[in-house]
Amino acid sequence: MSIQNKKSFKNFYLQFVFKGFIGDIFLAYKGLRVSFDLQLHNYTNESKLLAYSFFISIVLFLQRLPTRFSQNPQYFDEINLNDRIGIDLFSSIFFVPIFLYIISFFLHICCLPFGTNAKYYETRLAFFWSTIVYSPILLLISIVEVLFSNFWLNLFFNFFSIFCYAWIFSSIFCWAHKFSSNLYLFLLLITLYLSFTLLNIM
Repeated sequence: MSIQNKKSFKNFYLQFVFKGFIGDIFLAYKGLRVSFDLQLHNYTNESKLLAYSFFISIVLFLQRLPTRFSQNPQYFDEINLNDRIGIDLFSSIFFVPIFLYIISFFLHICCLPFGTNAKYYETRLAFFWSTIVYSPILLLISIVEVLFSNFWLNLFFNFFSIFCYAWIFSSIFCWAHKFSSNLYLFLLLITLYLSFTLLNIM
């Protein structure tokens, strides 16, 4: 490979990782609140949020694939493989955005009694963007859980995953609504997760 080709590849890699949509996701880990402010500054119209909802749909679809392949051998049936993946993908793209908008609506309603001045689109943006920032962690853990199939280890990975999302979501969401601290929401999310987990184990 020539020096010029190496420089071109390096420039493409740097542009891909550190600039644009993918770059914004990884750079968000350096400052969650700053990343939201940047997203809010670049907000143009609802079509951007709609695109974010479709991206989340695809991420959730990809997140389920490793588990489905490992736990459902019929997925490898050559006849049904494309059909099953197609149905899953269609369901994700069609239903997930609807649920995301519904959840955003209820999140915004729940914040109103606490004196928030945030607009509804800021709530949607905070919810969508925090989920997108969390997506690399979600995809990585979904692969690791399949590679290390152990109940207690998977339980740890699940808790770590929820811990990360709770922190990312509470940090961005509370910043969007100008709440003084995200710790209360963070602890609430962790408490709810632990409660449901203990109920399932028992």
